[in-house]
Amino acid sequence: MNLGLLKNRNFLFFILGNGISLIGDDFLAVGLSLYVLSLTGSASQFATVLAISMLPTIFLSPITGPIIDRINRKFILILNNMLRGAIMIAAFIYLLFNKANLVEIYIVSFIFGICTSFYQPAAMTVIPSILEEKDLVHGNLMNSIFDQICNVMAPIAAAYVYTFFGLKAICLVDGISFIVMGLIILSIKIKPKQDKNERKIFTSIADGFRLYKDKEVLSISLNAMLTHMLIIPIFSIGFPYLVKTIFKGNDINFGTIQTICTIGTFLTFISVPILNKRFNDLKALNITMYGMLGSISILFALNIIGFFNFITTSTLGMIIYLSIIGFLFYFSFATYGVFYTSFVQKKSHVGIFRKVLCFA
Repeated sequence: MNLGLLKNRNFLFFILGNGISLIGDDFLAVGLSLYVLSLTGSASQFATVLAISMLPTIFLSPITGPIIDRINRKFILILNNMLRGAIMIAAFIYLLFNKANLVEIYIVSFIFGICTSFYQPAAMTVIPSILEEKDLVHGNLMNSIFDQICNVMAPIAAAYVYTFFGLKAICLVDGISFIVMGLIILSIKIKPKQDKNERKIFTSIADGFRLYKDKEVLSISLNAMLTHMLIIPIFSIGFPYLVKTIFKGNDINFGTIQTICTIGTFLTFISVPILNKRFNDLKALNITMYGMLGSISILFALNIIGFFNFITTSTLGMIIYLSIIGFLFYFSFATYGVFYTSFVQKKSHVGIFRKVLCFA
């Protein structure tokens, strides 16, 4: 890795702020999964929460890119973080005196989905605006590694916070993280867009759809969509349900597994340079996809009755088994994420980021 990139104040501040924001996100993800499962005992209810949060991204993605092209990206990022921070602080105050129900969780999830549909494509353009194109892979790798350091710390910490202080404390941490990120973005210098020749918004949307004629664009879009719609839910929904409902584990067991799983992401400092030297971005994405599918295939061992009975009666065995699967998956997924981000950023000069990012 090119550690000299850390001398770039804007880059350093961005990855620090982004990491802090991710800690808040992880706190909320863990807290909501445990809260909804304890409230309903149903994995489908938690799946509904995630689905509602994704709906705005799916339906708004064709127009968020052209809108972002016409608005100051820095303003979007600051406003977005401050708004989400205010919502979470308000949720914290509300939960001091009330208990959240599913309808309220659905509403907040939907609002966050709208915020995310604007935040993700805007944030994706920050690193290319503060680094040279030749440094993008190394910059994204460093950003990814720091993010994963935060991801490793967050789940187990969130499990303890939720166990002893409840969902209100989770909301407070999340709210503070968003506000801190907003203040950090305020101090970062982001280069303005170079292309001042802006077309009509409907023309831009139509051009975005035409980009799917590019086989690379179509391939990466389908790849990202299938990954996030079919694979990620196995871990975001399936693991909490397995630990809490099937194997009768507690919140700390779940937090421990989540933390061990995310340790696999640290290995990207080995995998990314190796793949980057030997393969282009699309080939590297295919290789890491196979890695994700291979790790998930280990779950089929649960079909063996003797093994399933052992895992059910052994808490340590359950933790080790699920942690191995998650470790291998997150290792592959984190590597995939670095190359995916670099590919999108390199294509952003033709506007493709506003189409692909809906599943980033």
